[in-house]
Amino acid sequence: MAKTKNTHGSSDPTDERVTEYSNLSLQQVDEAHRIDGLAGPGLHVENELDAFGREQEPLWKAEGIAQSRPALIAHSGLKVQAETAERLSRRHRRLVKRAQRRLERTIATLSPFVRRKQGQKGWFMVRTGLLLLGDVAGQAGAQIYYGEIPELALVQALAAGVAVVTAGLVGGEVKDLRMASKRKIERTDLTPQQELFAHLFVGTDDGKHFVKALVYTGATVGLLISSGIFALRSTIDGPLSGLVYGALAAGIATASFISSYTVTDEIADAIDTAEKDYERTIKRQTALAGSQPLRVALEKQAEDESIRDEHEVRGQAALLTYEGLKHRVLRRNPGVAGHGPATEPEPVVGRRARDDGSGA
Repeated sequence: MAKTKNTHGSSDPTDERVTEYSNLSLQQVDEAHRIDGLAGPGLHVENELDAFGREQEPLWKAEGIAQSRPALIAHSGLKVQAETAERLSRRHRRLVKRAQRRLERTIATLSPFVRRKQGQKGWFMVRTGLLLLGDVAGQAGAQIYYGEIPELALVQALAAGVAVVTAGLVGGEVKDLRMASKRKIERTDLTPQQELFAHLFVGTDDGKHFVKALVYTGATVGLLISSGIFALRSTIDGPLSGLVYGALAAGIATASFISSYTVTDEIADAIDTAEKDYERTIKRQTALAGSQPLRVALEKQAEDESIRDEHEVRGQAALLTYEGLKHRVLRRNPGVAGHGPATEPEPVVGRRARDDGSGA
């Protein structure tokens, strides 16, 4: 049986009322004899129980408001932050869609021109790291043996090693020029999709002389460092040792050039850039959509609505409780209320109906 609330919002006397009215006996007296039973106006006890029933819906609604007040206050306190986060998240969704369309367009247009194999970029990083370590080891040992402080020798060797490896990275610029020449497509022959990436299909580069200067500069860096290592090792171990380590330094620079050349792919880099841009927008969108103020505000709003809905339904159930209790009282007192609603008023005792329908 549904539990109800009294007018003070404390523990409800429903159990007492159910017990009281379940055992209620309506005394039948001549002065108050209701001969027409349920066909006429309702009994006082019916009106009383109807009033108790109508009382329940507003009481339970008020109880729901009281129970949901903490959640409502918390939601109101986060309202501004939640609205801001929701607005930013909604606007940022446009950036996500834009990045997705750009990625799809980039892959569809450029993927046939990709030359770099899957995983090749990772191996490039491994190779570069190993070349750097090898060059640092060769230089640091010689400088320490020459009398340099170990810490300073290591730092200087690391700087020189990075310089050698960096000089070899100019191979990427050479590869770009080579691949641009192979991809050349006349402007009039470009598809509408390729028009968006026309700079990748022109086949020429106005900065070609800068690339040549970079190649010469890189070669100079490798030559200078190799000469320095040759001189250092020659002073310590003799000319042969200097020649060996100088050649190793030159070989490391050359290997870095080749490694950079093989891994460079402007088309693959364009696709990678679009993918990373899309991943960044997804990450930001996830962070905005899952921001704590917005999440907590939505949770508190749902809690508030759920508590109110629950108490509204409980109020409706309590109303049905009193309706059922009213019929229980009538059922237990058939001498006054009869056994059910009459279709028409019953005749008064001592009188009979005339043939024409009037009283005798």
